[in-house]
Amino acid sequence: MIKVFVPVDTDGNYATIEPAGLNFKIDDYLVVKYTTLSFTVPQTAIDSTNSELAKLGDTRLNEVFSLIWAITLPGEITETNADYFDKDTATWNFKYTTLKNGRQITVKSRYIDWPLVLIISAINVMIVLFLYMITRRKNW
Repeated sequence: MIKVFVPVDTDGNYATIEPAGLNFKIDDYLVVKYTTLSFTVPQTAIDSTNSELAKLGDTRLNEVFSLIWAITLPGEITETNADYFDKDTATWNFKYTTLKNGRQITVKSRYIDWPLVLIISAINVMIVLFLYMITRRKNW
């Protein structure tokens, strides 16, 4: 089980969040690996009354609170719902309202084992050359 530790005060106390519906899967083929990670950041137990004071508090907290969460996977990211991603890292920006309402996290990557591709290619070239040399000798 993956647990995320979130600081709750300046004394070093932490609360834990357990992602709901965690799905982590690696499909490993000969030269390609596909990695999939998805889960839901659960809603917080914050009072969500509809009073004007609560709405003002939500607005203020949304302005000052932010959390940036980055996940790095092997290979190149091929699919994600992140706010930003580059080659191998997906980044989500959480505001107060995002944590209050929960959010789905999804990221998929593809890793190609290039050294193994080169080795297999070299072996294939050697086999072709070997067969060519054998057929060439028989024709003499």
